[in-house]
Amino acid sequence: MPTYNHRCDSCEHEFELDYSIKADPPKVCPECKQETVRRMISGGGMSRMDLTGEEFLAKLPEDKRKLMKEIGSKESTFANMVGESAYHEYAKKPYHDVKRR
Repeated sequence: MPTYNHRCDSCEHEFELDYSIKADPPKVCPECKQETVRRMISGGGMSRMDLTGEEFLAKLPEDKRKLMKEIGSKESTFANMVGESAYHEYAKKPYHDVKRR
């Protein structure tokens, strides 16, 4: 089960909770009891972003466009996206048979 970092906008308390990705994130801060908690999105340990659900959803189309462009131009990104076994199956086919979207 993944561990998520959270931060309260009212009192700035930060805490971690383990729960399923399908579960709703907490809204109430365990310290101040205000409904101002946000889940923090990790940037791979190098940075961190505060995004609400609406901000996250608004950012997805641009992120998808960038990823699709990178998949089409970088063989390593394509291989990572389709997985090792699928990538090797594609590599066996003649170039004109490989269709990337």
